[in-house]
Amino acid sequence: MNFLKRRSLWGMLLVLLVAVTTLGCKNDDDDDEVSTEKLLIGTWTALGVERVNCTSADDNGTVTLDCPDFCLVLTVNSDGTYEDVYTDSGDITTTTGKYTVSGDTITICDDHDADCTSVTFTLSGDTLVITNLEEDSGCDVVLTYTRN
Repeated sequence: MNFLKRRSLWGMLLVLLVAVTTLGCKNDDDDDEVSTEKLLIGTWTALGVERVNCTSADDNGTVTLDCPDFCLVLTVNSDGTYEDVYTDSGDITTTTGKYTVSGDTITICDDHDADCTSVTFTLSGDTLVITNLEEDSGCDVVLTYTRN
């Protein structure tokens, strides 16, 4: 009978150990997502725009941005808002809105027309690369930014 009591005790300890280990662990993926979102916060200046994989090869190409005359500056705020300032020969267009991050996807919702777009991104040090499919041309538009 002592054997059964000890076996029962070891069984309960094993169940308790498994429960504590399983329930006590937090999801590391959530930490990665939060960290990535925090790393996006700041001001980014576009270095260039590249159109690749276009339906028509003639639509492929690269444009180098040269601030302050031809410039695209993205500011990502910690409160889930953004500001995108585009300058072309003194003409300035500002777009504001809200964003959310999920994995490697940013969903951007423009305040002006409530239009939302999801784009993929990669972040490596002070370089942010955003890729978006341009539906009318079939091009992947790749914007490369550097942190200010």
